[in-house]
Parts: sequence; C-alpha cells; structure tokens
Amino acid sequence: MSFTIIRYVGYTQHPFTSSQDAILYTAVLISSCLGIIGALLILITFVRIPALQKSAVSRIVAAMAVADLVSSSCKAFGHSPSYISSSPNGAACQAQAALIQWSDLSSVLWTMTIAVNLLAIMYLRQGVNSIQKFEYRYALLCYGFPAVLALIPLFVRGIQPNGTVISGYGDATLYCWIPDAFPVVRAILYYIPMWLIFTVNLSAFLLVGRVVWR
Repeated sequence: MSFTIIRYVGYTQHPFTSSQDAILYTAVLISSCLGIIGALLILITFVRIPALQKSAVSRIVAAMAVADLVSSSCKAFGHSPSYISSSPNGAACQAQAALIQWSDLSSVLWTMTIAVNLLAIMYLRQGVNSIQKFEYRYALLCYGFPAVLALIPLFVRGIQPNGTVISGYGDATLYCWIPDAFPVVRAILYYIPMWLIFTVNLSAFLLVGRVVWR
C-alpha cells in the first residue's frame, strides 16, 4: 500500500560534479568514521565498567551512542556498494535511508532527555534517582517515535512530469535518504522535529543557566 503526495511540475535536479561528489563523500566518510569510533568507545566503556551501568545518566548516553553508531555506519557506506547505488528503490537503499532517518532523530531526542533531566534536577530540584522512573518512557519516545516517522516515507510515492514514479526514500546525493524531490516530506518528518527538539534543549539550558548564575 502506498499513497501519492505530490505530482512534480518542472522539477529539475542540479547534480554536483564528480569532483564535488568526491569531496563531499570524503568529508562524510571521515566524519562518519569519527562518529563510529566515538560511539564504540562509549559503548565499550559502558560495558566494561559495571559502575556506569548502574547510572541512569550513563544508560541514556549509551542509548544515544547506539543511535549514533547506526547513523554513522549507514552514512559511511554511502553509495559505495553497487547494490545500493544501482537501485534507489531497492531494499538496500530503502533500509539505509530508513535507518538514517530513525537514528538521526533518535540521537537528538536522547539529547533532549538529557536536557530535560538536567532541568528537572537543577531547576525543579528533583533528585537524580527520579530519572530512573522515566527510563522506559524515554526509550519508547526516543526509539519508538523516530521509528514511526522513518516508516512513513516507505509508503510515499511521487510522480515526475515524465510519469516516472519515485519513492519517498531514494538517492540523496551522498547516501539514500529522503530525496531532494520531497522537500515537504523532509521538513515535516525531519527538519521541523529537529528544530522543535533544539528549541526545547535551548530553553532547558537557558533555565539551568539562570539557576547556576544566580
């Protein structure tokens, strides 16, 4: 089952040159590898130090590292495997895109839980142990909500002027994600949630800063 949300009129893609693609991919590859290393170090440290496993804050950081590891790993692949680049509508490309969509939003949502907990402790004078009461709810929100948003583009279809049907996930230049042809889908499922989370985080940190500087 799928639904068509837009019919393109005069949509023209302006691709990068091969040299520009190479520069961009190299930058993404380097940053992704650094992200993989950082996430693995966090997870290895968490597993090897039992004291960290008893800390609710450390568990939140470890959960965020899982999402970061998935995102960085998917982006590091890019279009390198031929089975991804040769078929934007294929299962491999769709899976890569959905995982990137899920993990990026999940990681940022985990930062929001840290900001909210910091606000509760510093501004509302809640105890650190109060974090534990909401851990399962945090996991449901930070893993479940992005999963729902990541599934939606799988059922989206667009029709180009020449009649070609394209999927809500496809070639996004450096890897598979929501393509440029779906700016509204990108905004609703990615950029707007990101900005809302950023606003919550900023507000929380400003309130905490107000308490600290009193």
